[in-house]
Amino acid sequence: AVRAAEGVVVDLHQHWARRLEELFGGPPDQALALAAELDQASSQWRRGMRGEESEPGERVGEDPVQLALGAWQLLLRRRMLQEPGGPWARLLELSFDTLGYLEQNVSPRLALECFLLECRRA
Repeated sequence: AVRAAEGVVVDLHQHWARRLEELFGGPPDQALALAAELDQASSQWRRGMRGEESEPGERVGEDPVQLALGAWQLLLRRRMLQEPGGPWARLLELSFDTLGYLEQNVSPRLALECFLLECRRA
């Protein structure tokens, strides 16, 4: 079970890292669409309606927003090492700020939109 989960988690991390990389230099509507997609996935996860195999009220896996932000932080750390002096440290700091906002009573979609709009400028 652990080995099977590891493959899924790695695949999800790679998926979200790829999605952020596609966003760099992209149009603003791409960032807003990604924020909306993640917000919807997170809402479904919170309601426990993830997939047909799970019972209502049963949460499967990790919150998609938390998983995506974790993948993005790893990507930004790698970019910091590869390209010192770029915007990566600032974006990494913003990702941690976004996690903090999510712990407060801030709209997840708004927090993600602000973060992703900054990322697209990289």
